[in-house]
Amino acid sequence: MSLKKLVSGMGLSIAMVVPAHAAQLNVIASGSFHGAMDTLIPMYEKLTGNTVHIEWGPSAGKSPESLPMRIKNNEKMDLAIILDDALKSNELSQNFDLSSRTELANSKIGLAVSKGTKVPPLKNESDLKATLLSAQKVAYSQGSSGVYIRSTLFKKLNIEQEMQTKGLEVPGKKLVGEVLAEHQADVGMQQISELKHTKGITFVGPLPESLQYVSKFSSVISKKAEHPEIAAQFVQFLKSKQAASILTNSGLEPIGK
Repeated sequence: MSLKKLVSGMGLSIAMVVPAHAAQLNVIASGSFHGAMDTLIPMYEKLTGNTVHIEWGPSAGKSPESLPMRIKNNEKMDLAIILDDALKSNELSQNFDLSSRTELANSKIGLAVSKGTKVPPLKNESDLKATLLSAQKVAYSQGSSGVYIRSTLFKKLNIEQEMQTKGLEVPGKKLVGEVLAEHQADVGMQQISELKHTKGITFVGPLPESLQYVSKFSSVISKKAEHPEIAAQFVQFLKSKQAASILTNSGLEPIGK
């Protein structure tokens, strides 16, 4: 396919993708986008000649790899793909040009089991409660999904006490799916896009709607960005029709265009 046809199919313009000088775009991002970016970044780099370097991390928590700590530690970045609610904190938002904030996608929580484990039913609250209570270990992340799971979901299911011994919080940018693949836990819950991206596990499905939690992720350009124009260009690329299709296939729900 020619560059002209590829650019047209992305809903972009030749002017957008032909830079005067190629540059490296530095991004920090939630692991929710990891699966989609494995496809999107090579496409973008082919279109533009620019390169994209991403540092991944959980959207919450105090590990050095978490996005809030990367921001507080003044890590070099042009762009952040971060939990939208995090931008309500002045401590974090003061580092960004908030006029550049762009809603990218919603992300729901799913459940997975170790490969070879019997796939449990997941139609309703009773199914989920029974699955969690029968598990030896239940893994969840330090990110936004993990915060909801340990502070709200367990309480809603009235299993807080049981989860004190069964629960396993996965630190830093390590994926819940990796813990399942290593058989450190037999059941895990995390953003659907992160579970679908991980090999060696069985993705069961999304949590029942009555217990579901949706995280909204947005992009925002750093006030200290070395390449703010290229950051804006990359965001425009992420909002294209073809990018939306890839985000959807990864388990995310793109917001608008």
